[in-house]
Amino acid sequence: MQQSKINLCFFFDTYHYVCLHIRVHFYTYNSLLFIYYSGEQTSKASNDVLTKSAKAFGSAVYNEHTGGRKIDLMIRSSGIELSTSEWKKKGVGITTGKEQQVKNVRGNKAILKNLVSLPITDSDRENVFCLGMDFIGSVGYMFSVYHLDDAYVASFVADLSLPVDFTELEDFVTTLDNFYKFKNQHTRLQKMIDPAYRGYQETQTLSQLRINIQRTFIQ
Repeated sequence: MQQSKINLCFFFDTYHYVCLHIRVHFYTYNSLLFIYYSGEQTSKASNDVLTKSAKAFGSAVYNEHTGGRKIDLMIRSSGIELSTSEWKKKGVGITTGKEQQVKNVRGNKAILKNLVSLPITDSDRENVFCLGMDFIGSVGYMFSVYHLDDAYVASFVADLSLPVDFTELEDFVTTLDNFYKFKNQHTRLQKMIDPAYRGYQETQTLSQLRINIQRTFIQ
């Protein structure tokens, strides 16, 4: 069998390959800080949006048994969602691909909305954006979702391509470089979000304590 025909079996399942690659990066550089999830996870941010929509427009938009949108790859830090990414197998139709794309962008937009609501410093706020990936088979792309004035904007970042045989390994260097950029953005985001979230939790706790002592004094 010719070398060009020898398939690299560990590249066949692109979802698990990319998840493993990201897991190695995040566990190597931030083993105590990043919590890594893979599989059909539920996004709390998306669930909150669906719940609010149900209250505003009726229960038909939300089925309580779904528990929110299911996510293939989610990255969290200190319990806060930072981004989501999605996969579909090779050969799915255009309609299915577009549905995944919309779901992925909306999920990251919901996450970003939560992030920008935290008490982040003005100097850090411009660097707060979500970076996600969308794959069909062995090809995909990276995209960002950022807050601009009163809108949330999705923007293409880079194409991604995983090798399926030895002849494509050299071209994989560009995708590998983009994986590092993906990791670097989440590391940077983590450093900004973690202290902001701790500050938010402290404020919430103090608010409850003040309410309780005021009620006690009045009684």
